[in-house]
Amino acid sequence: YDKAAELMTGLVCHEVTDPRDQSQLEHAIRPVLAAKQYGYEDALAGLVAEACLTVMPEAPRRASINADNVRVCKLMGGSVSSSQVVKGMVLQRDTLGVIKHLTNATVAVYACGLESAATEAKGTVLIKSADELLNYSKGEEKQMEEIVGGIAESGVNVIVSGGSVSDMAMHFAERYNLMVIKVTSKFELRRLCRAIGATALPRLGPPTPEEAGTCNGVDVREFGDSRVTIFRQEEEDSAISTIVLRASTENLLN
Repeated sequence: YDKAAELMTGLVCHEVTDPRDQSQLEHAIRPVLAAKQYGYEDALAGLVAEACLTVMPEAPRRASINADNVRVCKLMGGSVSSSQVVKGMVLQRDTLGVIKHLTNATVAVYACGLESAATEAKGTVLIKSADELLNYSKGEEKQMEEIVGGIAESGVNVIVSGGSVSDMAMHFAERYNLMVIKVTSKFELRRLCRAIGATALPRLGPPTPEEAGTCNGVDVREFGDSRVTIFRQEEEDSAISTIVLRASTENLLN
């Protein structure tokens, strides 16, 4: 061990003096990537270095990153040279409504579904007249409209649901010009909250200003035959960065 430590001091070929310098960081990352993806290390090293610098804290804090803050979104189609780094979170799914682009978004994140609460026990409703049939669902509609209307009045224009979204809730969301996105993975929901500074709410209702998240924009983009939703954060100190990786085959992506 002592002999190896003695010999290693004379084998240094490059030293990173400033980890916040992208060119020095690329030089250190390039041989590591070449061991896995030989021939693409020059294209990928710049992407990895840019993504790491995006989530790295500013000086005088210590230069370090959390590996969970750098995400990889693999999309089939195109070439490796078409890959890019996005400041923010990329979800591999489309929005549910007709609204596909928003700027200066205020986001409410719900860990539950966007639907009316169901009872634990099953019940039977006996309808005796036409008026009862007409008025049967009006109470539920009024309650859902009050919920969605209250969310819209709080300044929110994007709703992220952690469960299913009912047709009635979607109808009122379209009426109030709200973008709706369904995220079923609780881990992805947690990362999204970290990226936009939101708190996942366990129940439906208008969020407080501290519970709502913000981002510079939410856009739906199409890569090949795949649609993704991008939560853009243009600030220098973005909490999460995503490498959108493009390739023509699954073997190359993996």
